[in-house]
Amino acid sequence: MKGLIVIGYQGIGKSSLAGWYNCVDLESSNFYINGKRDENWYEVYCNIALDIANQGFVVFTSSHKEVRNYFHQFLNNLPRNIGNIVIFCPQTLQKKDWIDRLQERYDKTKSEKNKRALLSASEKYEENIYDLTHCGFIYYQPKTVNYDLKNYIEKMKEQWCN
Repeated sequence: MKGLIVIGYQGIGKSSLAGWYNCVDLESSNFYINGKRDENWYEVYCNIALDIANQGFVVFTSSHKEVRNYFHQFLNNLPRNIGNIVIFCPQTLQKKDWIDRLQERYDKTKSEKNKRALLSASEKYEENIYDLTHCGFIYYQPKTVNYDLKNYIEKMKEQWCN
C-alpha cells in the first residue's frame, strides 16, 4: 500500500488520528530548539515526512508556507511508494467556528504551539485558506466543522494509495 502526505491546517485533527490506520502526526513544533528553529528546519522536516510516507504511512504535516514550497518540487515526481501530497483545510466561511475551535483547544492545553496556532488563525485565517487552496496541490475541505477526519482519510487512501 502506498503512503500519503496530508498537509493539514491547524486544528484539523492531525494529532487525534495519530496511530490510527497507519497515520503519523509529524509535529512541526518539535523542530524548535531553545525556542528557535533553524532557518532550514523545513527541509529536514519534509524529508522525514517523505521517508515515512514512502514506507506506506499517512503522514500529517504542518501547512507552513516553507513546507508547501518544499513539497511542491515533488508534485510531478513523487517517490514511487507515495500516492500523493494533498491539503486538508477548512473553508473560508468557517472562520468564526474555526477560531472558536482553536480557542477551545488552547484553553484546554495552554500550550505554546496551540497559542501560536490560535494567533495565526486569528490574524490571517482568510489569507491562510486562500494560500492553501491556490498553491497547486489537490485540496479537501469539509462542508462543516463537525466532520469525521477518518472518513476523509479513508477516501483519500482509496483514491491515491491503491
